[in-house]
Amino acid sequence: MRLKNIIGMSAMALAFMTQSCQDYLNVKPYSQIAAGDFYQTEQQVDLALNGIYSTIGSERLYGSNLSCYFPVGTDAAVYSRTYNAWEVALHTVNETNVDIERTFRKLYEGINLCNLLITNIEPVKGINDIKKKRMIGEARFLRAYFYFDLVRWFKNVPMRLAPIKDGSSANTAQELSDALDIYKTVIIPDLEYAAANCTTKGGSGYEIGRVTQSASHALLQRVYLAIAGVTHNDERAKFPDFATATCYQKVVDQGNEVFKLGNYSLMADYTDIFRNEIKGTPNDQEVMFEVMFNNLRSSGKNEHGRIGNLNGVQCSMTGIKDPYAYAYAYAGLTLVKDYETSTGDANDDKRYVWNVAPYNVGRVNVLDTTYVDDPKTGESVRVVKESDNFVEGFKYVGNRYTRNPGKFRRVSFDEIESGVFRMERRQALKSDGKKKITLYSGYKQLPIDTYKIGNDVDGDYPYMLVNGVEKRLSKDYYITKEGRVWKLLDNGGLKLKIMENGSIDKNFTGINFPLIRYSDVLLMQAEAYNELNNYDQARLFIDQVKNRAGLPNLDPSQFNDRDKIFNELVSERSRELCFEGQRRHDLTRWGNMKDKLDELMQDLKEEPISKSQTWMLRSSENFDPKKHTYLPIPLKELNLNIGIKKTE
Repeated sequence: MRLKNIIGMSAMALAFMTQSCQDYLNVKPYSQIAAGDFYQTEQQVDLALNGIYSTIGSERLYGSNLSCYFPVGTDAAVYSRTYNAWEVALHTVNETNVDIERTFRKLYEGINLCNLLITNIEPVKGINDIKKKRMIGEARFLRAYFYFDLVRWFKNVPMRLAPIKDGSSANTAQELSDALDIYKTVIIPDLEYAAANCTTKGGSGYEIGRVTQSASHALLQRVYLAIAGVTHNDERAKFPDFATATCYQKVVDQGNEVFKLGNYSLMADYTDIFRNEIKGTPNDQEVMFEVMFNNLRSSGKNEHGRIGNLNGVQCSMTGIKDPYAYAYAYAGLTLVKDYETSTGDANDDKRYVWNVAPYNVGRVNVLDTTYVDDPKTGESVRVVKESDNFVEGFKYVGNRYTRNPGKFRRVSFDEIESGVFRMERRQALKSDGKKKITLYSGYKQLPIDTYKIGNDVDGDYPYMLVNGVEKRLSKDYYITKEGRVWKLLDNGGLKLKIMENGSIDKNFTGINFPLIRYSDVLLMQAEAYNELNNYDQARLFIDQVKNRAGLPNLDPSQFNDRDKIFNELVSERSRELCFEGQRRHDLTRWGNMKDKLDELMQDLKEEPISKSQTWMLRSSENFDPKKHTYLPIPLKELNLNIGIKKTE
């Protein structure tokens, strides 16, 4: 049975073992059943472990905050509202912010659940030794992930390795520990244990969604890259084992362990990774660890995510209330330019059209709907028949700086899905490239994989180079101001395709969220080799990722030193991993968040954005490395935890 199908039972384990918190480390327990009484059977331990997996998918963690909200505010993702609700994204957050308070608390709730299992599992009878170690390994991996998120977002935090058992232990003061001490004491030992004792893909006890040895080694790669980051340079002298060169070699070693185990590889089609995540299709060829969701709200269970609803293509359709997507982020203009400069034409990069959606959905003319029984749940589900429903409000987002992230879209269109780019445009340029002509408000298309655009020798007509043959365009084609060619279409609409399976809800989704992908393993390996001055190996791993995107190998004559390869990696990680929660942490460890936000601001000003859109500059204008590199410890924790030294 897949983990996604049983994780709903975690509510039972959480009800037994979580406490109502006064603060996050100093809590008064209100358990219904004492942990010592609960951990009696193998089934109870299974439920407890599923409860921990369920916690990582909480809306306070990867159900919303750590997947959709907190990562916005970089050069790759810009908060798309004029009001100031997303303070983390706008770099105006302080210790009173309720969102950071809830996330901080939920991370420690997850840690306490891990501590409870690790402490209480040993005497439980009926579990064979191999499975017991595997279950401990999964709990330790998850504890490491919770602590990793704490130090990545807050840096120095309290460290607790014992579970809260009673009022006495709940009120034990906890001082702040150095981030590197937490890495050394908890995160690395936990992941090393998981790498030695968790299952392998296809091995005994393996289920999609559970921790594997490969995922543990890959997370160790990410951990050592974080430790090598410039933000830890001041404390590195106290931890000689964490010299930067040593850390980069550890990254290489852990990557080699992933390769040695095998089991994972790049999928041939980049977009299939996310189609599977959106549709809930079991596929673990490239996704090594993910947060799995079921939208169970229709059955009365609080089990869901907001992936695609908060961070997908904007979707608001009259006549059909769901699915709905707010699109609280724009794809950052710097990201768009990274695609354009990868080969000189963004359309050469197969990831571009998927990740940066040039459209949103306005309204739908519903001609007919039908209801069918969901084969998984037996529930009656409304289905929009593609043959009868067309998108009338399909809008082209005309500016490059106001395009939606498309990676976790809830709806799509058949032509776009098959590689045809459609847009709405009222004006285009004549073939002389100067005089504008007005077109009707229709749709235009360009099969993006085969056409290159130029002018014929006389300069009178545009032409397209189709498979190497120059073909003059008919009067129905025009060159736009962006230099692309569009053809006016006959039809008045596009077929709508809802991509999610199962129950559809306006504000909640069952879309999965990948935490570790194999392509990231390759790029982390490349970064470590580059820092170790092995440029041939660095290019080799970058090339694997670029080739899958349809791009050529890096030219060794151009990418022949550390800085050139590093700059390419900075862009390539954004192109490959955008909107997956990694960019902000990358920029933090590299120490170039300020530079990249300044670059974004300059890009926007050069576009140029209108005076009415200067609110898009707020993240760049507000960011102060001294204040906003990490989030502040929540005020409630500062007030209640007497172990934390107060500063004026």
